[in-house]
Amino acid sequence: MKKLKKFMFSPKGTLAVFAAAMVLLLLSSVGGARAALTYYSENHETEIRTQEIGVKLVENSTDVTDGALFAKLLGEGDTADTAVKIGKTYATDLSVENSGQIDQYVRVTVYRYWTKDGAKQKNLYPGYIHLTYGEGWVEDTNASTLERTVLYYTASPLGGTAGTDGYPKTVPLVKDLTIDPKISNTVTTNANGTTYDYQGCEFHVEVEVDAVQTHNAKDAIWSAWGKDVTVDGAGLSGIN
Repeated sequence: MKKLKKFMFSPKGTLAVFAAAMVLLLLSSVGGARAALTYYSENHETEIRTQEIGVKLVENSTDVTDGALFAKLLGEGDTADTAVKIGKTYATDLSVENSGQIDQYVRVTVYRYWTKDGAKQKNLYPGYIHLTYGEGWVEDTNASTLERTVLYYTASPLGGTAGTDGYPKTVPLVKDLTIDPKISNTVTTNANGTTYDYQGCEFHVEVEVDAVQTHNAKDAIWSAWGKDVTVDGAGLSGIN
């Protein structure tokens, strides 16, 4: 047990736990482990063309088109980490951007979970994958679970290219990521001995984003998202 504990806390142990996770985060060839999906809402007036509404994820000023999130999470150059370090907070620059022509309200769904040997580990705690969200996002606690977090940007709509009232076109979504050091102390003891629950596991983050128009917003949001919100000025309230 002492030997295993020493391994877990050594740089080599950290690499063993998270090297595979970094492959998932950095290589776009890996399936949908952290797919960034773009949806197009059809909840609009008949005279508005479908392509006039759209939303996308942007990271480090680059469109997330291949599903690869946190591409520069470990840093660059001589100061870059070779693997995610347990307990270290990594700054990110993941944002949501209005890619359409009209103003729109946006919603994101974030999934966090662990896998081992390709299988999801439902008994492992997603909350140990800490994400810090930008200002203006409100969680729908009625729709969220341990694995899934549903967020609405309620501060204002996102402005389109067809002229806005000063609405932001892009808003920060995820500001940083931390793997909780508690995973290093989470063990299971049985007749076969003591094992560390998270050893050999990979963490996953998926983000989905969709949007609805601001025109007749209350009805559009009810139709698309099933939320009876109040449109107060430019913002939203009554998510929960």
